[in-house]
Amino acid sequence: MADPLRNALAALAHPIRREILRRLSERPTLHWSFLVEGFDCSRQAVAKHLRVLEAAQLITSQPEPEWHVFELRPEGFKLIDAWLAPFRLQFISTFKEIDEDI
Repeated sequence: MADPLRNALAALAHPIRREILRRLSERPTLHWSFLVEGFDCSRQAVAKHLRVLEAAQLITSQPEPEWHVFELRPEGFKLIDAWLAPFRLQFISTFKEIDEDI
């Protein structure tokens, strides 16, 4: 049985996938070529990372003539946020103390 939270967290484990998500957070939609720029790996490897992110429901892709556009999928992040909520509430005062120390 598929575990969507496990898939989402596993997708976040790789730095290239996190960077792809960061880029998509800066620009709501990105063409394939913008997502593969600057990575120290092949286009095929980046394509595989994109497939993992899509399978984890963190991004969507829209094939268009001569383009392939990618977007963040908020529903996938909602699942992660819901899982993190109890921890956030438990440690919110600790986080404030840490911020004050920095």
